[in-house]
Amino acid sequence: KGEAKRLLLEEAILASRNTREIYEKAFARWVQYTSGYEARNLKVRGRLVIGLGTESVLETGLTLHHTYGTPILPGTGLKGLASHYCDKVWGAAKEGEEFRREIKFVEEGKNRTRCGKYYETLFGVTEDAGHIVFHDAWILPDSLSGPTRGLVMDVMTPHHGDYYMAQPETAPAPTDFDDPNPVTFLSVAGDFRVVVACDSATDAAGKWAKLAMQLVTEALAHWGVGGKTNSGYGRLDG
Repeated sequence: KGEAKRLLLEEAILASRNTREIYEKAFARWVQYTSGYEARNLKVRGRLVIGLGTESVLETGLTLHHTYGTPILPGTGLKGLASHYCDKVWGAAKEGEEFRREIKFVEEGKNRTRCGKYYETLFGVTEDAGHIVFHDAWILPDSLSGPTRGLVMDVMTPHHGDYYMAQPETAPAPTDFDDPNPVTFLSVAGDFRVVVACDSATDAAGKWAKLAMQLVTEALAHWGVGGKTNSGYGRLDG
């Protein structure tokens, strides 16, 4: 805690930046591998933190590339975000029913449900995994340099710790006299390369990939990804 924790986080930031030389080569190889896919570079608008609640030796967690220790946006998280946005935003729009996760209808006097056909193609159902692949988004090598890019020091200041940590029946009432408790953690700033692909061999594959990219970029711009999105974290745009 305290000074020891600050020094540890500073070492983590330095270690991440020191990987740039080898990371640039890995990133170039990955870009070549995904060159035929739909890709877009998006900039973090402010800060981003993903994996905040994962198990960690510290009070907070952060999702990093398992080999290079650099920030990464997991493809599973991007797919989950896009899926929810598709259902709640595109599916709620006029004539957007087929983008909904669940459509209710009556057949032979019984209430039934089905998945929207566009939603099923994009994200799949229990019997079919869907046809869009959401790749992990890698941070651009240039974003590992500079004091305000890559991994950066951040702080949150929870109040009313006794209220939140105690059992409901013994929790003291939160008041304005409670002491703030600053918690230092790492967040991310910089640019990420977002990649999606369609696994179909049909002529429409490219159109589906472009549609998926439009969906995920809208979700990242309006809803954000990761933790603390209600505080403005996790927004990315072009």
